[in-house]
Amino acid sequence: MPLHHAPCCIARGLLSQTYCTRTSQRMLECLFAVKPKVCSFLDVTRQTLGDSNNDMDRLVAGYVDTHALTDLKLVYTDRRGYHLTLPASQRDVVEKNDLFIRIASQAKKTVACSTEQLVQLNNRCKEMISQILLSTEECLGKLQDAIRARLHLIFAVGESVRDRRPYTSPRPVLSPRSRARLTPLR
Repeated sequence: MPLHHAPCCIARGLLSQTYCTRTSQRMLECLFAVKPKVCSFLDVTRQTLGDSNNDMDRLVAGYVDTHALTDLKLVYTDRRGYHLTLPASQRDVVEKNDLFIRIASQAKKTVACSTEQLVQLNNRCKEMISQILLSTEECLGKLQDAIRARLHLIFAVGESVRDRRPYTSPRPVLSPRSRARLTPLR
């Protein structure tokens, strides 16, 4: 990758000075660290991940409609991945239905569960995320190699500027009042 393409490859958010504390926000920054249209494989993989997320949203909307679970939500955590949550008051509806699997209580007010279709979509998303991260690492590695190959030129420019203009300390600018204080008393 040519060095002059470097600003075009790195997404603007990656160069920001702020640090995200939420894991999901850091993951999003990593997934979109390389700008679109730099790597076509990366673009296709991101599109597939977006399609999978849309499929999950439609799946949850279908569950809400067919099972009258109005408080059903799609949630992502590092440990479980994508799963469903609903209030503990609706636990009996979920337990009676064979569609829902991996039913577990979260705190006292929430129940977490999943379905076979959601597990499959979750696995597909995990696979897409790992492919995106590998491709991003490869693209940024190529950029790093290009910078490293020309780093000696940057140092040479810095040394030549330093050698041409020797450092001189600036003279302090004194106000008339401070000059009067510095004059010796007679």
